[in-house]
Amino acid sequence: MRTFIYTEYKDIFPELSGKELTNALILKALGEYGADTEGLHVIRDHRGKPFIGPRSRIKLSISVSHCGSTFAVVISDCNVGIDIQDERDNNYRKIAQRFFTEEECAIIDERGREAFYILWTRKEAYAKYTGGGIGQVMRKVQVLDREDVEFTDSMLEGGMHCCICCGRD
Repeated sequence: MRTFIYTEYKDIFPELSGKELTNALILKALGEYGADTEGLHVIRDHRGKPFIGPRSRIKLSISVSHCGSTFAVVISDCNVGIDIQDERDNNYRKIAQRFFTEEECAIIDERGREAFYILWTRKEAYAKYTGGGIGQVMRKVQVLDREDVEFTDSMLEGGMHCCICCGRD
């Protein structure tokens, strides 16, 4: 598994935007990963999760996230999801009460804003991992003490939270 972080990502391909920009950044990351990208194209499933076209010889899982001017791509030979999020001035406790389980809210009450962002990025990364969508994961799925997946939490430059979710072997 490898993660690629692009800052000021809109400057990398200034002529592109939206899905075309996302696709170009995915192909750039695949090239840096070592894949031959000649003739490859990115397609998406019904929920928008990117992967390489169905006739591709490349069988890798890809997940992307962006926040502000930062874009992240994770590539793995097993299913994977990624989320990045910067801390914002918000009422994180109120948001947690709406979207998190009671146990998760208790952790946030005890540990504060940083715990909120760790759990938030875990939920988003898990949603991308499962492909089930954020709406299904936010309230119904607990991301504490899961045995089916492993979360890797980290901080990127500039204080941005990052979480990668992948299945346990």
